[in-house]
Amino acid sequence: MKISITAKLFAAVLATALLVALAMGVAAHLNLKRGFLGYLNEQGELRLEAAVPGVTAGYRAHGNSWNFLREHPELWYKQLRPLADDEGRALDPRERPPPTVSELTGATRRFALYDIDRRRVAGFEGSTAPEVERPIVVDGVTVGWLTMARFEAVSSAAERRVADAQWRARWL
Repeated sequence: MKISITAKLFAAVLATALLVALAMGVAAHLNLKRGFLGYLNEQGELRLEAAVPGVTAGYRAHGNSWNFLREHPELWYKQLRPLADDEGRALDPRERPPPTVSELTGATRRFALYDIDRRRVAGFEGSTAPEVERPIVVDGVTVGWLTMARFEAVSSAAERRVADAQWRARWL
């Protein structure tokens, strides 16, 4: 049985269309992974920057020592709350807002504090990804580092919903 030229042409066009659709799906997946995870990491870095003054103030307020966090680890998230509002106005420490759900399930869960000898004081216990770090400087001397483990995959329910919506849109 001989296949007609029309059938051969149809098969070639169909194969090309399927290959292009597959390539577009792979490209969209890579773009989502890089773009969305990049966005999450950028937001995490902004939160890290906002947390440095609170951690520094906690160090100063407790006798220039990290022992208060070693002895009372429940104070860790309190130290990460911003000292200023969105317009840069200082907040009274008693008025600092509680951590948001996104902070508790997102970047701040990946924050860790290390002392001058690079021993973990509080926070995230380990990372397989390169960390972003900011020095904690008191009176011109580095007394520790506040670090953030980068996001490697979407993890929270909200992030997963965004990723799932992107997959559905891609297939449609």
